[in-house]
Amino acid sequence: MDKLLEFASEHTILVLALISVFLMFIFTEVRRGTRPYRELEPAQAIRLINDGAVLIDLRQPDAFRNGHIAGAVNYPADRIEAHVDDIRKRIKKAQEQPLILYCDTGMTSARPAALLAKQELGVEIVNLKGGLTAWQRDNLPLKKG
Repeated sequence: MDKLLEFASEHTILVLALISVFLMFIFTEVRRGTRPYRELEPAQAIRLINDGAVLIDLRQPDAFRNGHIAGAVNYPADRIEAHVDDIRKRIKKAQEQPLILYCDTGMTSARPAALLAKQELGVEIVNLKGGLTAWQRDNLPLKKG
């Protein structure tokens, strides 16, 4: 114990860095556990898609036309609030299957996922982890147009 205290007193910056990294890790894990949506890898999302999940592509229209997941509709992330009523209709038509959101990397879709979770749509909100980049990395098909 004496050696540990001696090390800590002689290497204050290292000890503070270790404590900072540990606190950032704890903060990230707590934040991940309390978000109102879940994240799924593409392989897991395929099961939901096959069961009839509603897919929303949050990228800009030109990116959507260049390639998207089959069955997805395009509502750009910056205008998602304007489409909440249409999303409700799609969910109802899909017999209340989960709602899967995706963007290019999975980062942009986090904010709309949290926003839609607050809308109390009555379905599970899912963010595609890694977005379309992960989808393509797994060699999954895209639809053009």
